[in-house]
Order: sequence, then C-alpha cells, then structure tokens
Amino acid sequence: MKLLAALSICFLSFLVTVEGNPEPCESPKLLEGQMTTLNMSKGTAVYAKFAYDAIQKRIYALKTTLFEGDEQGQVVDIKLYQESVQYTFYLANRTCVKHPLHVPFKPIRVPDNAKFLSQMYIGSSASPREGLLANVWTEECDSGFCVLTFTEYGCLPLSFLYRSNKDSTLNLESFMSLTYGISDPNVFRPPVECFHPN
Repeated sequence: MKLLAALSICFLSFLVTVEGNPEPCESPKLLEGQMTTLNMSKGTAVYAKFAYDAIQKRIYALKTTLFEGDEQGQVVDIKLYQESVQYTFYLANRTCVKHPLHVPFKPIRVPDNAKFLSQMYIGSSASPREGLLANVWTEECDSGFCVLTFTEYGCLPLSFLYRSNKDSTLNLESFMSLTYGISDPNVFRPPVECFHPN
C-alpha cells in the first residue's frame, strides 16, 4: 500500500511537471552538427559544418556560401574565446587572417530572461517516429528580438530567428544532424598557414 501511495505521488509530480511551462535549459557542452544561416534582408545563405565546445570555449565552422557568384568558396572559421582570437582560413587560396575576438563566449542555451511561448511537435504527434517535441521561446537580445526553438528533451537547438531593431535585418539559423561530443578535437587547431603567412 505504501508503495502504491509513493508511486501515485511520483506520477502526480510527473504530471504537474509535464503540464507546467518548461524551464530555460542549456544544450550539451560538446556538440557537432550542421547548420544553415539565412540573411533574409540581404538574400544570402551559408551552410556550415560545425563543432561547439562550451568547456574550452571554442567554435569551429566550415562554411560554404549557397549562392552563385561567391568568390570566397569554402571558409574555415575558428573562434578561440579563451585566447580572444579568431582565425579565418580561405581554402581556395590557402590564406589565413587572424582577428582579435573581443566578444564574450555565448553558450547555446535558453536565456533565463527568455519567455516561454509555446510547445509544439515538429512533424506529427500521431506516432513517436513522426514528430519532435519542441519548445519555442522569445527574448529581447542584442538590440533586437529573438525567437528560439529547442527540443524538449536534451535541449538541442533547432532554430534561432533574429530581427534587429536598428535596421530590421532578419536572420534565421537552423540546426540539423546534431551529435554529442567532438569526433576530432584537431578541428580547433588553426592551419599551419595561420602561423606562417605567405
């Protein structure tokens, strides 16, 4: 009887948690995946394979611009926040540019001041294999307005929509094929050309 009572209390607590608004969360500290960034105001699109390390505060991205007339080709960006430096490496001519990095590292997370908007299934809720449960949040961010979508389970980023108050720029970042961990930590090591410029 005591076991039944304890199970009932646990079940009721679970229902209250599920029916209440979700809490802000933080994504896993080590992630790899793919993303697209659309600047709808300028009509540009960039596809990237990326690695994200919130432990050592570093981000790697292999970027490809997705429109005709791009003269830069593929570009590798390596941001090392603990060293306050960014390396931009152009694969086409194997040149590297080193920049100071003055902005703070921002973990992938739902900020504490974000407001919960809604919970929804991306796809269908008819079957566990047909949809993905996600939470949508809004936030006043960086002199603009953000709409953030994260998975309910795992707190994985799905999309960030940003609108600037200054010039009405509209950016959309979408995330795909995310996996935990960093398969090759060497991606954060700048190419040799970054230390021996031509």
